Amino acid sequence: QIRDLIDNGVKGVHINTMNRVDATYSILKNIGRL
Repeated sequence: QIRDLIDNGVKGVHINTMNRVDATYSILKNIGRL
């Protein structure tokens, strides 16, 4: 869903991962931002 939002012009999203660095890293890697 995040990838679809970005592909359709959304300039940013807020992701609340409750301080779980591993989750944040995984999300960013999967959407091509790392």
